[in-house]
Amino acid sequence: MCYNFPYKTNNKTESEKQMADPNKFKSVSVPIETYKKLNFLADGKFLDAQLTISKTIEALASRAAKKLGYKNGNGKS
Repeated sequence: MCYNFPYKTNNKTESEKQMADPNKFKSVSVPIETYKKLNFLADGKFLDAQLTISKTIEALASRAAKKLGYKNGNGKS
């Protein structure tokens, strides 16, 4: 059986499995057309590596935030 990140498995039984720590991860919903674009970018088009959708979103957000001056949780004043 295969579980997608961010599920925690650690050899736990089915009833013991739980979602990722909500203090570290949040879910987002995107329109299907945006999801298709993210899949396209994740397939080595954005970076020279195949990424998961979550890593693609993370890379895009980091790049945009850096461009706008976001550093260590603080933006430009």
